[in-house]
Amino acid sequence: MTNLPPAIQSDAPVFIAICGAVAICAMLLPGISGSFILVILGAYNSIISALANFDLLRVGAFCLGAFIGLLSFSRILKKILYNFRAQTLAILTGFMLGALHVLWPWKEQIDLLFTHRDGREEWIMKNVLPDFQILEISSMLIIVAIGSFVVMGLDKLSKTT
Repeated sequence: MTNLPPAIQSDAPVFIAICGAVAICAMLLPGISGSFILVILGAYNSIISALANFDLLRVGAFCLGAFIGLLSFSRILKKILYNFRAQTLAILTGFMLGALHVLWPWKEQIDLLFTHRDGREEWIMKNVLPDFQILEISSMLIIVAIGSFVVMGLDKLSKTT
């Protein structure tokens, strides 16, 4: 899912409402970005421009879709978690693990995917191994250690209160 190219854009309010419902569902799940879903569906630029231009019709359609999606999907997710907790958590863990390759910091440009109307270029990227410079590796390990200590500290803090 993280390698899908963006779809063709649409400004239709019904399409934007459906995209809002799908995006809010993605926001309830770990490892899936609602904004990324909007990019894949081709609605991200339409919604951002609607917000910038105060287009109340499209913003309202998005909010209505997000509201309906939130109410319906949260109830469905609650029932699924209640009845199939282990399987649901396994799938959600898979979503998070499947999205990790996007976070890999060392990438190499392979080929030009497309050029935006404003001249920006999107490239197909490939994960590569670092060249193992001591500064990069040491800073990466320090950041990993800090992140681990923060997570463990917050976990310990949550259990004491």
